[in-house]
Amino acid sequence: MTFCLTGFPQSIETRYNINMAKDAIHDSIKNALIKDGWTVTAEFLQIEYEELEIFADLVAEREPIVAEKNGAKIIVEVKTFAGRSFIRELQQALGQYELYLDIMGLAGFDYDLYLAVSSLIYDAFFLRKGTHEIVQRHQLKLIVVDVARGDCPMDPVKAYPMLIKQALREYVALVEKSHQLPYQVVMAFDDEHQQYLVRKLGWTENKRILKTVLHVALQNGKIWIEEDWTEEGIATWLLEHGVPHCNIVLGFQPPLIRSYSEFSVA
Repeated sequence: MTFCLTGFPQSIETRYNINMAKDAIHDSIKNALIKDGWTVTAEFLQIEYEELEIFADLVAEREPIVAEKNGAKIIVEVKTFAGRSFIRELQQALGQYELYLDIMGLAGFDYDLYLAVSSLIYDAFFLRKGTHEIVQRHQLKLIVVDVARGDCPMDPVKAYPMLIKQALREYVALVEKSHQLPYQVVMAFDDEHQQYLVRKLGWTENKRILKTVLHVALQNGKIWIEEDWTEEGIATWLLEHGVPHCNIVLGFQPPLIRSYSEFSVA
């Protein structure tokens, strides 16, 4: 059992030179990752497991990018979806994504796999109900890049802490505006350990009020809702702000119950 992460040897690079042309948005994706603070360590990926061997992709478009940031390691597979049929290209992308996951798992390759698309394709196709549900069923991790600007608008490492804090602030502001409270509503943000809380503190006559209303944490790129005593649920707010179901875990539910929900189990 072996795996390796290298640039192509000259012989292989020459052999696949015709078919391994870069995806049309490859450089835009790479530049967006660099701009966002990632270090791109390789643009060609070779993984071997037993008789199985992957050289990125054996067709023209999908060369992965490997990047590291703050200890996180990702492989980004780039796809333009510029062919004649979106359905056919989605079928191919999903098949390759699943194959990459299987071989990476068998080879002990500890990277998260992402599919990168342009914001134009994402807005035109991936926001539609059917495609959105398929993405969730396959737990497909996406990076969406504004090709014109070279930005990643939804990098989980950077976006999720900001979204969580925004959600908690909005909840606290709503509570403080709506009620005469016999207690304080306080927030605690720990970015180093990625833990975020809202608590009630105070007294009612001789009774102590000390309750965690919301506790949200980040683990392995997913948002874990450890405690939620709000009426609508912070998960609803997160979905409305672009976080996919597969990146939300209802940590306050037992694992068996989570498996029956629309969200990730872990």
